[in-house]
Amino acid sequence: MLVHGLASNALLWQPVASLLAAAGHAVVAVDLRGHGRSEQAANGYDTPTCAADVNALIAQTSWTKRPVICGQSWGAHVALAAAASGSGSGVVCVDGGWIALSANFSTFDECWQALAPPDFANTQFAEVRGFIGNLTSDWPAGSTDLVMGNLEELPDGRARNRLSREHHRDILRSMWDESLAEPSPLLRVEVPTLLMVAGASDDAQKAQLVEQTAGKLRDSRIEWFPGAHHDIHAQRPDVVAQSLLQFASSLEGGGA
Repeated sequence: MLVHGLASNALLWQPVASLLAAAGHAVVAVDLRGHGRSEQAANGYDTPTCAADVNALIAQTSWTKRPVICGQSWGAHVALAAAASGSGSGVVCVDGGWIALSANFSTFDECWQALAPPDFANTQFAEVRGFIGNLTSDWPAGSTDLVMGNLEELPDGRARNRLSREHHRDILRSMWDESLAEPSPLLRVEVPTLLMVAGASDDAQKAQLVEQTAGKLRDSRIEWFPGAHHDIHAQRPDVVAQSLLQFASSLEGGGA
């Protein structure tokens, strides 16, 4: 079960999903509520509710085994929350799961001011596509199309985020509240967890957050990806797929 990050969409998992399917795995990538092609629900834009959505989707599959739940960025927090209820056999966190907003901002207002999404109100869809194309120039061919799934083109040619600004704020608020929670929600996760980290382990601040998170999990391991972008799954799908296959194999073998 593949879960995207905040203001992202399921299409960014497509290259990884294709590789996993080719290796014989059943794969589902979800558009969380308000994202991608999912409907714009009026409420429920918080980590626990979206985790419940993921668990409801797992229950609708014909899978006879509990799946590995893999999430990127905020999606990793959703994956951990979903697995805490016992629906997964393991969790993979792709550059997320340890995001502690309260550690970087003294108030939520400061957090929102820094992390609010861009406003494309007066920007043409084609212009945004060109900008995204430059950002993903070192990603596999076709990546721009996958990222553009985060947006929709209005009748007048302007771009608009599929996730509304209001709901984006609600999710950030949920992440903020989660980072303040005691005891940590991570203590409820009992299955093996793989933390896939973009960057180098000599990033002291990030390494500390990752290691603190790993320490709260019952069974975890850390894998670093030097030089990787936050969207590792889209930038390096072959490497991410290989790590996922190895992790799944370790679960099937009974080891962690």
